[in-house]
Amino acid sequence: MDINELLLKAEQGDTNAQLQLGLYYKGLVNTNENLQKAFYWFEKASKSREPLPCFYLAECYTYGYGVQENLNMGFYWYKVAGTKKYAPAQYQVGYFYYNGIVEKKSVKNAISWWVKASKQGDINACYMLAKMK
Repeated sequence: MDINELLLKAEQGDTNAQLQLGLYYKGLVNTNENLQKAFYWFEKASKSREPLPCFYLAECYTYGYGVQENLNMGFYWYKVAGTKKYAPAQYQVGYFYYNGIVEKKSVKNAISWWVKASKQGDINACYMLAKMK
C-alpha cells in the first residue's frame, strides 16, 4: 500500500492505517522522520484504545517526540496500553512506580506491573524482578 492509500484510510478512521502512519513518520519504517506528524497519527489511533498506538503515544509524551514532554500523559497512556496486556507498557508503568515518576514511589505497584509483564516474557520486567530478590 502506498502512502496516499494509507493517508486515505487513516483519514477515514482506520486505526491500523493511523498506527502505520505514526510509525512511518516516527522513522521506524523509513527515513522520513516527522515527529509532529507521528504524534498526530498516534493520537488519532489511540482513540481506539488499542494497546500499540497507546504505547507509542505514551512514548511521544514521555520523551517529547513531536509534542512537549508530559510525564503525566506518558504515564496515563502507558497505563491504558498496560491494562490491555501489552507487556512493554506494563514494564514502563512499573518503571514509573519504581522510580517515583508522576506517582509516589511504590515498589509494591512496580512489582505488580512487572509480574504482569514478565508473565508475557518481557525481559526487562524479568530482569527487574530478579534484581530485587
